[in-house]
Amino acid sequence: MECLDFTRADTKNSVREQLDTLVSEGRLDEKSRECIRDEELVALALSPLGERMKLAQRQGKLYREQPFVILQKASDINESWNEEEQVLVQGIVDAYFLEQNEIVIVDYKTNWIQPQGEQGLAELYRVQLDCYSQALERLTGKRVKEKYLYSFCLGKAIEV
Repeated sequence: MECLDFTRADTKNSVREQLDTLVSEGRLDEKSRECIRDEELVALALSPLGERMKLAQRQGKLYREQPFVILQKASDINESWNEEEQVLVQGIVDAYFLEQNEIVIVDYKTNWIQPQGEQGLAELYRVQLDCYSQALERLTGKRVKEKYLYSFCLGKAIEV
């Protein structure tokens, strides 16, 4: 996902060409390539969220695989933890983009949906996306306006 050109991902052939190029350049190994379903990437690119990401990429406002490290109150992560304690949180934001100078976060999920459904998936990753949100707001000085999980299993974005 880090190297996918969303502006050229509207067809299975264009996605296949991009991925094959990444393999030939040594930026993607063959084993990983075999696990990728081209049609799932096309579905993302053609989705409403994918269209927004394409526009952001054209404008130079799409950012991917952004690492961060922040200090955070432990109780912000888990209510049962001591609120006087602080923890160091590090991670990598899959993608974010800017719209009207505000941030939209996208986190990709490839896992199969459990019986808890979309809402359960959103709740499972809410703390993670909240950490991403706090980190990006601190690092950029911009407000996060939306947070999404993109489920490849469901082929859709879930707002968190």
